[in-house]
Amino acid sequence: MFRWPVVSFCNCCCASRLSFGSTSGLHGRPCLIPISAFKDINALKPREITDADLGPVTPGEEQWHGNTTSYIPGLNALSNLFMLWYRSQQDDCSDLARLRIHMELVLSALDGLPPSLRWRGGLSRPPKSNFGTDVQMVNLYITQIHIRSYLLDQIYRTAEGQNDTSTLAEVMTARQDLVNDMLAIVYQMPEDTLEANGNSLISKLRDVGLALLNENTNPETSFLNLDRLLFKLDRLDVQPGSQVDSTSPVLSMTSPYGVP
Repeated sequence: MFRWPVVSFCNCCCASRLSFGSTSGLHGRPCLIPISAFKDINALKPREITDADLGPVTPGEEQWHGNTTSYIPGLNALSNLFMLWYRSQQDDCSDLARLRIHMELVLSALDGLPPSLRWRGGLSRPPKSNFGTDVQMVNLYITQIHIRSYLLDQIYRTAEGQNDTSTLAEVMTARQDLVNDMLAIVYQMPEDTLEANGNSLISKLRDVGLALLNENTNPETSFLNLDRLLFKLDRLDVQPGSQVDSTSPVLSMTSPYGVP
């Protein structure tokens, strides 16, 4: 059974605060943690740690995770994504040049992941991959897509206010790329891997999917992608004991590409 690593209190506490604040900020909600705690954003970033930092290993004794896979890089990468979001929201969020810089940082934030955590599309997973690393990988990339989505919204609103038509066109193209990335992950990863990320994954998918409702450039493709997303959400967003209407058009779909 997969278990998330129990790291130092400092790392867990800082990562949790970054995660909580990031989620609140993305949804436009005020953060309940005292604002003074966020004045020095760099102080919130967990210290980069390795498996050796978790504690000495007695010679001849296997490491707690089986001596085959480390989950620490995934924790560090997730904390870095939260940090980038915070930094992007610290000053003027209507500065297009600044927003573009942070978008590039978010886009490249996962470039240095170890092979076991990299998205490889439909290709086979690296030898050191397992269910745990796949769960982490989905969390990392969907979180990145989630942040990209909100930055694109900010860029769009700013460009719209400035009547910057070239930037508006760029955003529309970038939104389509973002939706394609999201759908590739949710359709190529096993559903048990998606489900292991819990309700946080569902809320992120819904947020990104909202962009499809405002897509006017290619409405036919947008509705097609919306059908595909709803199909997955209908399968994933079922709580134990809940009653699902068997006549739901989504459940009657024979393929993810549209309602018969």
